[in-house]
Order: sequence, then C-alpha cells, then structure tokens
Amino acid sequence: MENKKYRMAGMVFVLPSLLILCLGQTPVAAQQNKFRFDRISVEHGLSHSMVYTIVQDHKGFLWFGTQRGLNKFDGYSFTVYENNPLDKNTLSDNDISQLYEDKQGMLWLATWGGGLNKFDPYSEKFTYYLHDPNDPNSLSDNHIQTIFEDHSGQLWIGSPHAFLLANDAGFDQAQDQLLGKVGVALGVAKACVSSGSHIKNQGACG
Repeated sequence: MENKKYRMAGMVFVLPSLLILCLGQTPVAAQQNKFRFDRISVEHGLSHSMVYTIVQDHKGFLWFGTQRGLNKFDGYSFTVYENNPLDKNTLSDNDISQLYEDKQGMLWLATWGGGLNKFDPYSEKFTYYLHDPNDPNSLSDNHIQTIFEDHSGQLWIGSPHAFLLANDAGFDQAQDQLLGKVGVALGVAKACVSSGSHIKNQGACG
C-alpha cells in the first residue's frame, strides 16, 4: 500500500456541523471568544492545496479528495493514499473529484481520468472500475463527476456523457423511464428518480 503518514501535533479540528449547532445555541458575544479556526495546509501534511471534496465517515474520520491523492485525517495526523503504478491495490488516479461513503462503510472515489474507485477501510485496498470499449457493462467514461446513493442502497454514477446505475454485473446507463430528469451541467450531475427509489436529499433533486 502506497501511503504516507504525517503528524500534526496539538491540532484541534472543529467540525462544521458541530460549529453550526453551537452557534445556534450560543449568544453572539460569546461566539467570538469560544471558537478558533486552524488552517490546514500542505505544511501540516495535506498532499495538495487543491481540495475538491470532503466527507466524514461513520467512525468520525475526515477524508479529503485532492488533486494529488486521498487524505485521511484523524484530528491529529494525515495518512495520504496515492497511485502506485506497480501496485494494483492503490488508487487508479490521484485526481479525486468526489468522495462518498456507502451504507456498508465502503468509500467510493470519483476520479477525473481514472474511473471509479472503491476503498475498503478495513483492508486499506482499492478496487477500481474503468471504461472498457469492449465491455458494454463497464463505465462509459473514465472521467467521473459525482456519486449518489438512493434509499435502496443503489449507487448512481455521474459522468460528463451519461448517468450510470451500478449493479453486480457492472454499470448500466440509466434509462429514460427510470428518470424524471437527468442533466449534467457545470460538472454536477442531477437526477430525480420516478421509480420509487429516490436519491438522498443532498441537493440532487429540486
């Protein structure tokens, strides 16, 4: 496994959700003295200053998708996962556009040029899925923009040219009868499902 460990001593990270909750219950005068923001940068171990996506997993770890690899942050230290061409269990590409944790605790990574990756946090191994022109069940594009999960646990994969439905055999392009609306604009894929399985309310449907 190609990863690097960095140490950041004495770092306190205030989660946005916790901050919002506290701000709603704390007088304005007290807010100015209670909260302090610390800047996280490459000097602290972040692999790249360009961060495209952040997700917090069910254990509380923060994951950062950057232009140069996946970063795991435990509140004190960073672990960085990068592509190693000699190891098939590493990232397929370092340019990460979105992260998503599914109901099984697997971390899915949309990459810009390296297809779709699935990271198992228990084994710390990556499985990647790429476009294969000879396989109709493969990804339609290696440039992935977005990942959503509906209420049944079905994964939806958005690329510049198609909206895909993940299944055990591979990936199917979403059919018109399944979708009330599909659009890809400004790098964001949006879909409203009319078959009874609705994508989680994360701004995808409006």
